[in-house]
Amino acid sequence: MRLGTMNRRVTIRQPTAPTRNAMNEPVTGWATLGTFWAQQDERQSRATESTQAGQTRAQLTRVWDLRWTERTAQIGLKDRAVCEGVEYEIEAVTEVGRRAGIRITATGPVPL
Repeated sequence: MRLGTMNRRVTIRQPTAPTRNAMNEPVTGWATLGTFWAQQDERQSRATESTQAGQTRAQLTRVWDLRWTERTAQIGLKDRAVCEGVEYEIEAVTEVGRRAGIRITATGPVPL
């Protein structure tokens, strides 16, 4: 991973401990772990379309590579990634090399 190719800013959000609202229902909040420079892998990014209950839904899968740090090592499957104002659910987190980087695969809505 070269620093010159990392041209995207990805914010990672982690769920906080659930609290209760006025109806005593659990509400999960989101706390920001950090904002990191990332390289988006255009070759592995793809858009899909599916139909459920008569509704057509489009999804976009993105793949980002981040440098490995103590904070990026905390990223997990329950977290969310925000890039260019679009929120994605993280589906996979894999280590690239030996503590060289982190590869995040996430899906979200197609931005308009």
